[in-house]
Amino acid sequence: MSGSTDASYASHELLERILLLQSAIPAAPDERHLFELLLHGLESLPGVRQVAACIEGSVFRPGRTAPEACEGWQGERPEAPCQKQCRRFTGPDFKRATIRTAERWFGHIIFSLDDSPPAVLPQLVSNLANQVAIRIEHDRLQRALRELNRGLEALVRERTADLLAREQELRAALEKLSKQEALLSRLMETSPVSICFVDREGHITFANQRAEQLLGVRQSEIVQRRYNASAWKITSWDGRPFPDEELPFSRVKATRQPVFGVRHAIEWPDGRRVLLSINAAPLFSAAGDFDGMVASFEDATEEVRAQRERSAIEEQLRHSQKMEAIGRLAAGVAHDFNNLLTVVQGYADQMLEELPPADPLREAVLEIRDAGRRTADITRQLLAFSRRQPMRLETVALNDLLRRMQKMLGRLLGEDVELRFDLADNLPSIHIDPSQLEQVIVNLAVNARDAMPDGGRLSIATRPGNPNELPGEARLGQPGGEIVTIEVADTGCGMPHETLQKIFEPFFTTKAKGTGLGLSTVFGIVKQSGGEISVESRQGKGTTFRIFFPALSEEALRQTNPAPPASQTPGRGELILVVEDETPLRNLLSRMLESLGYRVAAAENGGAALLLVEEEKLRPDLLLSDIVMPGMNGWVLAQRLKKTLPALKLVFISGYTEAAISERASLPDDLPFLQKPFDFKQLSVLLREVLARR
Repeated sequence: MSGSTDASYASHELLERILLLQSAIPAAPDERHLFELLLHGLESLPGVRQVAACIEGSVFRPGRTAPEACEGWQGERPEAPCQKQCRRFTGPDFKRATIRTAERWFGHIIFSLDDSPPAVLPQLVSNLANQVAIRIEHDRLQRALRELNRGLEALVRERTADLLAREQELRAALEKLSKQEALLSRLMETSPVSICFVDREGHITFANQRAEQLLGVRQSEIVQRRYNASAWKITSWDGRPFPDEELPFSRVKATRQPVFGVRHAIEWPDGRRVLLSINAAPLFSAAGDFDGMVASFEDATEEVRAQRERSAIEEQLRHSQKMEAIGRLAAGVAHDFNNLLTVVQGYADQMLEELPPADPLREAVLEIRDAGRRTADITRQLLAFSRRQPMRLETVALNDLLRRMQKMLGRLLGEDVELRFDLADNLPSIHIDPSQLEQVIVNLAVNARDAMPDGGRLSIATRPGNPNELPGEARLGQPGGEIVTIEVADTGCGMPHETLQKIFEPFFTTKAKGTGLGLSTVFGIVKQSGGEISVESRQGKGTTFRIFFPALSEEALRQTNPAPPASQTPGRGELILVVEDETPLRNLLSRMLESLGYRVAAAENGGAALLLVEEEKLRPDLLLSDIVMPGMNGWVLAQRLKKTLPALKLVFISGYTEAAISERASLPDDLPFLQKPFDFKQLSVLLREVLARR
């Protein structure tokens, strides 16, 4: 800012004070506001009479709202003031100061002073300049502050919007997390699998409701225990101690790896044992350190029980199949024996009929016949083992039968074995083949003797049976009917559990020279007779066999035993067609029938018999045929012949039992049948009976 050169007024000091305002100009964004401040400030100072400002062709005076036009304004000239002074501001008392900056020229400040301005006027002008500068800086700072506030407000709004958006996202995430936690909680509580968590120290921190049901302990009590607390009473499935290092938590903590299918049992407070199958996995902290375990476990008790039952049933099936296969083998052997024995006994009987009583050969023939009968007993044992033995049922007073056997059993056992009988009074009778029952008692006595090499005691007792003692789901006779029990007990060495599971298996024996058929035969006879058998044994404590039979009812007791067969009956010349594939037996039958007075035609198989009837026009009165033959069996042959000869009578023979044959062919229940070996009397009586039928 530069001032006038008029020397009439020593205003240099005043103008120098005004020059202080130059420092405020560059900071003033609105120069007109600056001039307004200066005009109002100067006008208020004492000694200042009049003040105006000419700015860019407009004259501003305090108290006037509208500016006036400057008469001397010549346009913007950066280095020179107006060329003409306004007439209204001329005179020696008007001073004029040009205001400009380094970049721009603005105009003049015009003022006049009183004749005697105060001496402090320069100081007042200086103060005014300072105040204007401060006001300008204050306004600038306020504007800057407002700008800053606006920026801060925008930033706050932006940050607030961002925070609100983040808050919404967080709220949504929390809501989602809450739903997931609720879902997880429901899943945990309603899961059919028991779940628990164990912390790094081995304390159970969570257990779901299923765990409470499975462990038999309330959830509040579960979470107060350690995983290996003695209160759990942990054992293996078979009841043995379970090592702590094999528990799931111990293994997971040691290996940091999951474990599957760990099996151990726990005992409930009421004594019930529950078999558990456990899967477990480790839990880790954010730093990767072991932080505990999650475990799921299931009740395997019923599954194990069912598996054991299935295994037992499968074992029974295998045993049954083995018994069936061996039984079929035994039945086949017995069939062949019976064919041979029929020949032996048949010829022996025929020779005895022809030999005079004093003939020395008669004794030898009797020995042959007796040997044949003993051999027939062996075949009966084979058939009993296979449960295909023909039954000769009688009403048997059990106590009387045992008393008759007492002497024989004493000799069988020897002097170092004491034989005791404890026979109940008024014991009901039973319906059984007495010879088979004797064989059962003898076999059990022999086994007992072998179990007591240093002597001991064999006790045989009879008593009315208790249905609760029957093994498994066995039932005898009619529901509620009486039962008779035979108990055979020894004081021998006994048997371990493993042996007990196999004692009735064929060919199983613990003896150095045993055959393994004794107890198998006992089992077969008892089962075929409609009974049940059980066994108890402990090593060093002896063995007890219990045999259960249904007692005869009063109605059954009133029935008499069947009458003995009638004497040999001769034929009347009837023609009999004999069909038998075994040549020796076929020849024997032909001789026997001819000696009885029958005419005989023989064929070696079904095809040859059909040729005799259909092509050679043979008209037999009766067909005597083996049932089981190669090619065409006897029953099929009979049906074929019946088409040609409707009145043909039928008699069948076989080395198999009738029951065994019925498995191969559906035979009528009243079919005339003879089990080999048979004798002359049986054959002649049956033939006469069948031929006499209409």
